[in-house]
Amino acid sequence: MRHPPNLSLRWWIAFLLLGASTLNYIDRVSLSVLAPQIRQAFHLSNSDYALAVNSFLLVYTLAYPLAGALVDRIGAIRGFSLSVIVWSLASSLHGLARGLPSLCLYRSILAIGESGFYPSGIKVLSDNFSPRERSQPIALMILGLS
Repeated sequence: MRHPPNLSLRWWIAFLLLGASTLNYIDRVSLSVLAPQIRQAFHLSNSDYALAVNSFLLVYTLAYPLAGALVDRIGAIRGFSLSVIVWSLASSLHGLARGLPSLCLYRSILAIGESGFYPSGIKVLSDNFSPRERSQPIALMILGLS
């Protein structure tokens, strides 16, 4: 049986996941904060903007259970790493968007990357904390959504 790392390292991981969760949330909501500028730059109607928002939400909804299954298959660390790589690439690609189609595509890729974050993060914490002490670090990670 694998022994969990020492207490300080386990909590360091939990606090790093809090930071990553906060960044995850900022990436998710940044489109709404920048909506006026994006709508003006790309000449988007309300319906066009809604399509960009909903492209993320639809793909995220569909990818979430698939990401959980992938994390179970390849492991928490690999799943988390893959999630962060895809999520980071997608965030970077947003700067290359030139209109509604590319914006929807990059939002969809972002959704794929972000969908693996919480299943892998919770799995990492589950692997490093006993069932009796697991709720506090998981709550800490999810605090980033606030």
